[in-house]
Amino acid sequence: MPMADMLVDGAAHNQMLSFMDGNVGYNQIMVAKEDIHKTTFTCRGHIGAFEYTVMPFGLRNAGATYQRAMNSVFHDMIGHSLEVYIDNVVIKSPEKEDHVSNLKKAFLRMRQHKLK
Repeated sequence: MPMADMLVDGAAHNQMLSFMDGNVGYNQIMVAKEDIHKTTFTCRGHIGAFEYTVMPFGLRNAGATYQRAMNSVFHDMIGHSLEVYIDNVVIKSPEKEDHVSNLKKAFLRMRQHKLK
């Protein structure tokens, strides 16, 4: 997991910043088929057991798993035009003129990986 201080320092000397919160991002990561049975839960008043097929928020390693996925998706942009901390993405630009281009690159990458 990245240190928050390092992320703040990495964004400090930029003219433009855009912040995005991927608060439902956890629900976009599929649970491995061999692990679905480990997510079993029941609901009061309903008969039977249910299983998550996508990663629910609150699992012990959900934050680290999501961070690893974001690092993989944005591997070549992190540190240059983008910073990621779990479900928060910061698009940064040292020059105002470059910001729209950096945003387009980030949104294109998100679209390619079907992130919402």
